[in-house]
Amino acid sequence: MKPLNEQGWRAILFILVVCFFSLSGCGLFKSETEKLKQKITELSSENSKLRKELSTMKTENANIQTQLAQLNKQISDLQAETQTLRKDFDAFVAQLKGVKKKKSPSP
Repeated sequence: MKPLNEQGWRAILFILVVCFFSLSGCGLFKSETEKLKQKITELSSENSKLRKELSTMKTENANIQTQLAQLNKQISDLQAETQTLRKDFDAFVAQLKGVKKKKSPSP
């Protein structure tokens, strides 16, 4: 067997370097894949939390809308009652003025 020349050593060194980088590269890809899986898991759990919070907020919003409708009805009823009382008051004031005019002596 004859000893390897410089070109042979370069070829062997090149093959070793390629093997080293390919093996370490696979490890890097695996760790990167694991990191991405962990990120996906974290994002999924955060997404679930946000969905629950959104659902809660939608329920609260529906309740607030119901309360708002009830308050608007109460306001409308109070405005109608106020108008009725105002008319009654104005009629009472007019009646009092009529009574005063009748009681006052004529010259």
